[in-house]
Amino acid sequence: MEPADGGHDARLTDLSRLADIPLKTLLLCQSLDLLPAVPEYSERHVRRAVLVRTLIDVGGLSYAAARNLVRHMDGAHPPVNELFGAIQRALPVAGSAPQDDQEWSRAREQAPALVEARHWKVSSTNPGWQPLTQALVVYNWLGQQAPQRLLEAYAEALESAVRTEVGHICRHEDSDSAVSELVVWTVLGDVVTSALRHLLHEHTLDSIADRP
Repeated sequence: MEPADGGHDARLTDLSRLADIPLKTLLLCQSLDLLPAVPEYSERHVRRAVLVRTLIDVGGLSYAAARNLVRHMDGAHPPVNELFGAIQRALPVAGSAPQDDQEWSRAREQAPALVEARHWKVSSTNPGWQPLTQALVVYNWLGQQAPQRLLEAYAEALESAVRTEVGHICRHEDSDSAVSELVVWTVLGDVVTSALRHLLHEHTLDSIADRP
């Protein structure tokens, strides 16, 4: 696709350099109404380009889903908690579809009990319910009881981490940068948490083995 305006092409090349995004990707974003075609690009457009790439490349959203989120941000100007909720619901969630059987019914009671015990205010549409419920279902399938003490330990440790994470994300004054960081840490935070657990398993087991 070749822009009709050579000057516009040069300005888009500048945006490509500033945002570190290939020109071909920016042209595609324009054609899909994810990035405006304007006479001059500003720092706000750099942030928007980074946001779109983050939603697609890191968050795994389709171009259509990314466009819907961008339009929601621009049209409704939602408060930060509503915006974050929309992002969480849009991101892909691991896990199989829930079933209507005894194991799933039992797990559906266990998951809210854990959240209510911590006095967390969580909507019924939060995407975290499905993988948590499925994990509890697997425990039941294996004939094991998910140890309440362990679940509470996870929850307590994560409360501190999430407070720090949200505070770090909310330091941004513009919504594009905040949403970009939310997507990155929603995706990478799961990876980092899992990786640190593996490292700590080795450290802790070795510490136990070294005891006299």
